[in-house]
Amino acid sequence: MKKLLLLTTLLLTFACSKDDESSNEESSNTEQNFLEKYDDYAFENDDGNIFFINNGEYFLTVFVNEGDESTCVSIKEGNYTDDDIFGDVGEVKIVTNDSNSFAWEFVYQYDGETYRDNYEYTVNTTGNIMTITYDGDSDDTESLVKISAEISDYCN
Repeated sequence: MKKLLLLTTLLLTFACSKDDESSNEESSNTEQNFLEKYDDYAFENDDGNIFFINNGEYFLTVFVNEGDESTCVSIKEGNYTDDDIFGDVGEVKIVTNDSNSFAWEFVYQYDGETYRDNYEYTVNTTGNIMTITYDGDSDDTESLVKISAEISDYCN
């Protein structure tokens, strides 16, 4: 009887620990990075500019509202020439892409000097407000509100 009780206890112990391990693995495998989590979300700022989060070749597309001459700018990781969207020769690098934030930087040359522009995106817990922090300065931020929009509504 003691052996049966001991055997049952051991089996239950291993069965429970195996379930715990598999549930931990499942939760770590299902955690999405920022671009996956907010793929196809759209956020608008006070100027009417709309930021579309993309989880593809371009990680960000911005509809720049300039009245009659509005345009779309798509940004991806890699090198840019002075003919590209930034107007300066440089490189875009993704710095952070975890479940809570996304950051990228543009390193470029201007008048023989090297500059770094940094952009960090976070979204509040409800997913309705995105905050952009510029160059790591908590006083230089912009808040955008989630809207229901498709990139095809604004950009070709």
